[in-house]
Amino acid sequence: MVLLFLLLLFPVWGSPSPDMQCSLPRSASMSLTITSRRNQTGHRFAQIRLDHGAQKDSPNEAETGAWEVDMDHSTVICDGIESVNIVATVTVPPPRAGPDYELFPGMGYYKLHTTPRTWNEALRTCAVEGAHLAIVNSESEARFLQLLFSRHPKITGGNHNDYAYLGVHDMFSEGQFTTIFGDPLNNTGYMKWVGGQPDNGGAEPGSDCLSLYRAQANFNDLPCNWKLAAFCEQEVY
Repeated sequence: MVLLFLLLLFPVWGSPSPDMQCSLPRSASMSLTITSRRNQTGHRFAQIRLDHGAQKDSPNEAETGAWEVDMDHSTVICDGIESVNIVATVTVPPPRAGPDYELFPGMGYYKLHTTPRTWNEALRTCAVEGAHLAIVNSESEARFLQLLFSRHPKITGGNHNDYAYLGVHDMFSEGQFTTIFGDPLNNTGYMKWVGGQPDNGGAEPGSDCLSLYRAQANFNDLPCNWKLAAFCEQEVY
């Protein structure tokens, strides 16, 4: 994430504001404060303050690195009035992944939940961890999920050992598969199906939720009330 701030300042003289002191420990949040006033010599000045923080005892909210700040400025004279343009670019690292998430460089963090759940239960489980049901955007991403799947050759207690839920469904219009964010499946960059799929369950209609097939890393539509493993994804922004 990159934040860009533009601040117009008149020349500044005098000591820093007494308000610019170390703050108390902060929660995972960000606040931006701009103040403008005249000092004792009559000069107008402005100050900008950006506070952010993530509690170290909250691993799901902690960030993966320090914030980076780049400052640039220029002087502009317009109609005899001189002003200073200051641009601050703040680069914010992504949140740290939750427990047992694994990084796929350039894509995000992933986790295979091996406790079988329905699709809606899996959706909520990912959300609690600050993630979402995974959406496959490339062949390489599909193969990475297949690798995670291969580490768990036997998943017990569910309806099927060889499928895991993804964040795609066609609940609203049969055959029109969309991601949990409302994007068409054919816009995601990856749409490979198991032979003969999707078939809405064949003899068992109502297969509205997408799953990944472990043997081929491609898709099948299955009933959303089946209890299956599920992939969660936390994106790197």
